[in-house]
Amino acid sequence: MRYAQFTQGPAGPTFRVPRRRNPAAYRAEYYRGRANRDRHLKRHPLCQACERAFAVHVHHIKPLSDGGTNAPDNLQSLCLKCHRAAHGHEDGVGKGGGKWGA
Repeated sequence: MRYAQFTQGPAGPTFRVPRRRNPAAYRAEYYRGRANRDRHLKRHPLCQACERAFAVHVHHIKPLSDGGTNAPDNLQSLCLKCHRAAHGHEDGVGKGGGKWGA
């Protein structure tokens, strides 16, 4: 959340203000994620769905927002086409569970 947000919930109106993140901690988290991504793509250079194209994306099988982790068994190397299909964007529109679950 980038800006303050006003929502109407069951308990009444709520006003949420975004918390400021420590820029140094954010940078460290970003580069740690990039290192994990690069390491995974190096170990699995081909798309794990079609096994024909080079993988350029690392897909979380169970999303982080649903309690997934960055553990290697929750990651999947995918090409652009398969990654879009995994998120339900086969025709460039829509969003859904996709082919690989969650």
